Amino acid sequence: MTDQGNNTPGDFGASVSVDIKTEVPSTSSGRTLDAITDLLRPISESFGYIGDKIQLRRQMTLLEIARRAKERIETIE
Repeated sequence: MTDQGNNTPGDFGASVSVDIKTEVPSTSSGRTLDAITDLLRPISESFGYIGDKIQLRRQMTLLEIARRAKERIETIE
């Protein structure tokens, strides 16, 4: 039997290195970006719709406040 020194069982002192390089065609990356955009668009539009509803509700509230203030002014005069 030979002396293996500090090597652990199963360590044969060999290593393997693999380097893989690929290129993604610009048309493929563009289509991927378009697909992601199409996926996120409904979510973004729904947030915009909710924001529009909130803004409309705020405007309606302000109109109601103005109407009540006008009524109070008219009753004071």
